[in-house]
Amino acid sequence: MLPFGIAEVDKYFVSPNYVQEKKGDYGILTLKEPIGDMTGYFGLICPKPEDITGRMINVTGYPRDKVKSKPHVYEMWGMEGPAAYVDKQKGLIQYQIDTAGGRSGSGVWYREGEDYYVCGIHQGGNLTYNQATLLAKSIYKQIHEWVRETPTKNLLMRLQNTGFELSGFQIDADCLSLLMT
Repeated sequence: MLPFGIAEVDKYFVSPNYVQEKKGDYGILTLKEPIGDMTGYFGLICPKPEDITGRMINVTGYPRDKVKSKPHVYEMWGMEGPAAYVDKQKGLIQYQIDTAGGRSGSGVWYREGEDYYVCGIHQGGNLTYNQATLLAKSIYKQIHEWVRETPTKNLLMRLQNTGFELSGFQIDADCLSLLMT
């Protein structure tokens, strides 16, 4: 039934803005065991709006409408479609990907070659578009701080002493400043 066994949550973190003002619906769960060693990991990326518009993106989560007749059952569903527009002022990715209640807070992601990147957090939508918060530098930094507070920080410390093969990757000033923090 569970292809990778049971993953127990060690800690959870919720956006301080969401707790205080019900804005900024995002958070993370850290697990007691690094299940990503078996399943793989998604990267986090703070994309420029022009790099997302038109890109095929995915919203994956647990919509309530798919299981409402099955108490205590949760099913992961995903849909893919193009990012229609990125509102630079509000930091929102807009798309016409079909979603339902229960997916709010889900990662919005894309695949590039063999790699997967989370670029936003699904918020919900209206009659015209669904939308996600674009993963901004401030959100990335918050997630990075949360991860450093968990036992997995040992992984981050090990990575600091490891060389990386970066040929073929574009690294801009924002990326360098994040890597140096």
